[in-house]
Amino acid sequence: MKKLIVSLCAFAALLACEPNASALVYTNSDLLLVFHQDGYNDVTFDIGSVSNYLNLPSGTVVAVTGFDTNLLAANYSPYSLAEFVLMSATEFQVGGNLPKDADWLTCSDTSTPLDVSGSTLATQNGIINSIGDNAAANTFDSLTNSYVSATYPTATVGGYTYDVTGGSTGGDEETLDGTAAFAVEQSVPGTSRFFQIGVNDDGSIPVLATQIGSFSMDTNGGLTFIAGAVEVPPPAPAITVASVGGVNTISFTSIAGPHYRLLYSSDLSIPVANWAVAGSSVAGNGSLQTLQDTTGSSRRYYVVEAYY
Repeated sequence: MKKLIVSLCAFAALLACEPNASALVYTNSDLLLVFHQDGYNDVTFDIGSVSNYLNLPSGTVVAVTGFDTNLLAANYSPYSLAEFVLMSATEFQVGGNLPKDADWLTCSDTSTPLDVSGSTLATQNGIINSIGDNAAANTFDSLTNSYVSATYPTATVGGYTYDVTGGSTGGDEETLDGTAAFAVEQSVPGTSRFFQIGVNDDGSIPVLATQIGSFSMDTNGGLTFIAGAVEVPPPAPAITVASVGGVNTISFTSIAGPHYRLLYSSDLSIPVANWAVAGSSVAGNGSLQTLQDTTGSSRRYYVVEAYY
């Protein structure tokens, strides 16, 4: 059974990617880090080649550099106002050890991304490359590795919002304007899984995209990458408690995938990790679930724990 709370130091030594040069110079296969929220400026960074994050031993921890948290703070205060997305594309890639036709995207929801048709991948790659190319073109005389552009209602031509939606106010940045079957933007603080999307032109046989790892951003703007298919903790469930005849029934919202169990204690000074388990666990199914505890007249505090 995998615990949700994992000590990162147990995975591997901390690595650091080389930061970019001072100017934003986009090259096909570079990894873009973009911050977006309607009503605030978009902020785009080029944080170097996506190859820095590929083929690493599972559990390797990388402290992501190459972006300016002071610039983020100037546009998003606090950072929790922002959502972040990471993306890269290798359309027309020549040489090296990267695939020719692929892109990489963060996935912020609990769905399972799949490889896509060649036409869909070409559209995604076109969007990603336009974001990078326009950010570089609009900052050609700048000494900073960043591009700040307006979002709606006055989206800057050549900015992230404009490039994703084509300037349409009815566009959807969350799914790269409908080209991705999952949400690519993650709120801060939060964790997004990072997938390599390839070509699958046989729609009758779904092919799972490859999870490269996950990116996590904390409330201070610190960004960390963990290599490998690390599970993303499910969201905390909303719970209600009803007591009838000495039986406490805890109802809560669930999602498909994790299991849930009930922890209890009569003393809040005891760490939750040491609380006892009441009854058996249940599997999440995307609907309302219940757990019960027969307590008699004793007072108890409860936590619903989700785990994989």
